[in-house]
Amino acid sequence: MGVGWVLNYLGIVHKSLGDCDKAKNLLEQSLSITRKYFSDDHLFVASAFSSLASIYTETGDYQKAKSLLNDSLAVYERNYGKNHIETARVLRLLGEAYCAEGDMETSEDLINKSLLVFQQKNYPESYKSYESLALLFLKKEAQALSEGDIKQAQSFRNQAISDLKKALRIAKECFSDDSAHIEKIQLKLTSLETPL
Repeated sequence: MGVGWVLNYLGIVHKSLGDCDKAKNLLEQSLSITRKYFSDDHLFVASAFSSLASIYTETGDYQKAKSLLNDSLAVYERNYGKNHIETARVLRLLGEAYCAEGDMETSEDLINKSLLVFQQKNYPESYKSYESLALLFLKKEAQALSEGDIKQAQSFRNQAISDLKKALRIAKECFSDDSAHIEKIQLKLTSLETPL
């Protein structure tokens, strides 16, 4: 079983390095090993589902990502309930998959649910939900621009900026000033300073 966990972490590292093919291979191996020891209703399997789903989202296989995340969500809700941090993480990941696929309404609902849980628990990971919402509103901005609705596009951009500022405030409370998390959010905000 230990090998399964090591492969999971290696897969996550390769994903963060941008090597999705290697990450996918490692995460699929991790899931296969984990399933040899635990049923699909076990939290370890749910965690492996979530890790692999993030690769599928990144590589555009949204159906597989959503299927794994829905399975993972069901396990977390059964074991921890709907108002648990782990459940909130999966809700955010599922929302991100819907956003990547273009279903903004479902995405926004799921990410807001994750945010609410993080806020209720006073958990700092809420900054990630704000970042996800900002991305969603930037996609809405792009859609509004393509439709020629400048006023609506500006409204979506303003919401994205607001969400990024909230994310930055939370990140500054949790991380050192030279944190990569803070730098990433600041770069996003800087890129949005140019008016439409």
